[in-house]
Amino acid sequence: MRRFFIAAAVVFGLCFAVIAAGPAQAELDSYECLGAPDDYPNRVYPEPRIFLESQDWWSPGRTAPGGASTHIHVGLCFPQGAAWNPDADGKVRLDFRIMLHNVSNYRVSRFRGGIACCDSIPGGGAGFDDTSAETKALIASAMPNGHVYVTKILDVHGAGSDGRKEARFTVALTNARNKRRSFQSAGWQSYVDNPDSVVVADYRSHDFVTARGWYEGFGYTNAAYHDLYCSVSPPTVSGVWRPNVKMAPGAGGAPVTSHRAHVDPDFHAGSAGWIVRQGRGSFEGRLSIDTTQLANGVHKLVLVANARKLSRRDRVANGTSSGVQVIPFVVSN
Repeated sequence: MRRFFIAAAVVFGLCFAVIAAGPAQAELDSYECLGAPDDYPNRVYPEPRIFLESQDWWSPGRTAPGGASTHIHVGLCFPQGAAWNPDADGKVRLDFRIMLHNVSNYRVSRFRGGIACCDSIPGGGAGFDDTSAETKALIASAMPNGHVYVTKILDVHGAGSDGRKEARFTVALTNARNKRRSFQSAGWQSYVDNPDSVVVADYRSHDFVTARGWYEGFGYTNAAYHDLYCSVSPPTVSGVWRPNVKMAPGAGGAPVTSHRAHVDPDFHAGSAGWIVRQGRGSFEGRLSIDTTQLANGVHKLVLVANARKLSRRDRVANGTSSGVQVIPFVVSN
């Protein structure tokens, strides 16, 4: 187990140096998840985790993206940039919070995901594709405005190789009236180190965090934090913080027509929080956030990428599709 940790510490610096310096086997349930909601069902895990959330918004017609949009949220305590510490059977626990807002006249299509996307053994225990009537009914019970928790137990032995793997988790909905599909997707990084594997294959080059929104006829709209982001040492900032972010089209995505970056918004209560950047088109670069304007403690950076198409020919794909990433950070001035 230590072979991969030591190699990672050399290559990836502080984030993995913290892990490599730890004991050979961390005690189970020894780390509290940073940023977990108050009603989260399980707050401690056998590896450092942080509550991340990816969202998809659909805003029909000229509706402004925000609290009035149809929202799909999927969040969970995740070991971003860290290694899984499975039990003796190779199992890990994931507790998903699935939240829906303004979701009426939709059907739940599926809930799927995995911690080793695109590996050589698709699914293989390290992923799931849940189309059961029970799970669909549970998620649908959150409509039109509410949330539910769903727990999945995955087997890291299902990953095809060791190394940095991208986790993707998706709740897909279908509009019951016009049959248009929409979903969100995560792109979060974690590390697999199976004792019976000798092959290391990193899917990405570094530990970034991204979220994807997808609406039929628009493709992917992505919002990403591109600096090193690790649950072992999440961003703890003072003074002026300049995080590197990207809000742009994803694969096959329509052009991003506007972007916004918020600190501590509450869109459903009508609050945009502190808008630290907004503008037309895509954006890739560094924000400038004067953290002295914030109280010490945990805050949330929310990145929103909007793709707007106003079409007279396609009335059901007439509106704005948004990808939204929510990440915690800690202010310590």
